[in-house]
Amino acid sequence: QRGEGEFAAWGSADSTLAYGPHWAQAATAPHRLYKSVTTEGGITSPTIIRYPGFARQQNGIDGHFATVMDIVPTVLELAGVEHPGTHYHGRTVEPLRGKSMVAYLQKKTDRVHDEDEAIGWELFGQRALRQGDWKADYVSEPNGSGRWALYDLKQDPGERHDLSAQQPGRLKRLVALWEDYARDMGVILDEQVVGPYTGL
Repeated sequence: QRGEGEFAAWGSADSTLAYGPHWAQAATAPHRLYKSVTTEGGITSPTIIRYPGFARQQNGIDGHFATVMDIVPTVLELAGVEHPGTHYHGRTVEPLRGKSMVAYLQKKTDRVHDEDEAIGWELFGQRALRQGDWKADYVSEPNGSGRWALYDLKQDPGERHDLSAQQPGRLKRLVALWEDYARDMGVILDEQVVGPYTGL
């Protein structure tokens, strides 16, 4: 049996080989950090959409914000199917948290989510909330400061300039929205640092 570190074993079903946090950070550039953290490097993923009925350019790159939660409402709208609401055949159904992207993809709106919509995350005790182009982020040490930080993603997509000291009121509002999200989702915080990044 080959060892998992041998080149021939890379990518096999039982391989747990990883290229480490420094290469992971490089792979998510220009975003900060990597998967398992709520920074943009950890939660941003490319999505490829091709559908000839959309008015938006089909062969371009679009950096507008959307979330994986938006896929189901989008597919349902394209299929002409309504979500059943809170009950279906005697069973409780969770409400959809996303928003259809169809109006955006048809160029009827300029963005998928309104400026005042709040989208929250929690992963291994790391947490974040985005509202418009503003994002509050809590990343445990050593990957982060172990306190909430504030970023303007429009001006600073790499989350390099913490604006919490300049805009404490905005940070307080975003943290309060995250706490609402955590209550609504039943989040139980258990901070776990995965793959610490020790670079500057």
